Amino acid sequence: MEQLTASAGHDEYRQAFGSIRLAKNIFWWLIFLAIGVQLAGFIAIRFGKVIDADIPAARAAAATRPATQPAGKAATTQPADKAPRLGMWYRALQWALPATKFMAFAAGMLLVLTLMFAVKIALQGRTGGVGPLMSAFFWSLLLWVFLVPWQQVLAGSTFACGALYNLGDVIGATGKVAWGAKADGSSQALYYARFIAYPAVVVILWVIVQMKFASGFRRATLGVARADVAGSPEELSKV
Repeated sequence: MEQLTASAGHDEYRQAFGSIRLAKNIFWWLIFLAIGVQLAGFIAIRFGKVIDADIPAARAAAATRPATQPAGKAATTQPADKAPRLGMWYRALQWALPATKFMAFAAGMLLVLTLMFAVKIALQGRTGGVGPLMSAFFWSLLLWVFLVPWQQVLAGSTFACGALYNLGDVIGATGKVAWGAKADGSSQALYYARFIAYPAVVVILWVIVQMKFASGFRRATLGVARADVAGSPEELSKV
């Protein structure tokens, strides 16, 4: 392998870790933004009642309405002053929830790859901080597991699900728990675990990944700084 000068070698490691930190921060905040939008959407539907119970039924009825039925008949069942607001919320959440689900899934995968490269560079340069960076990598894998939409990957499964969801998932579950017949305690617990506890676990893992990476990044950059002071390429491998 080509031998680098002391300053060039140290600068390259420093720049590499700076790029990794920037990429990590971008993906990290994208995940937080997506989870925030998803939680806000659920709270708006369940507690803000921005979508009423009759909206899914009205859409289903409109899809199966005979061709001979007057087009404006179904619209008369909804108050005129309320229908535009409900339509706006429905269209906004119908777009925002799937978009943020994909964004968090992709950002989680890229975060895992970014931390994997951080571990590889720390090992290659023997900069230190490998332990915390490796820990951040494995925590990010666990984080990504929660971001995978298992309800779609394992279609038909009644158990597997992820922390992210579409509007149809929220409406279907809310229809059974809040809009339909009164649900029992276990159904209520599973409902809130699905839409509140899972995203809360993602936020906890999100914080852990940041703390582990910050610790490893400080040690790695400190190792590069010590090698700069030593002024010898070989010192970098002794830190």
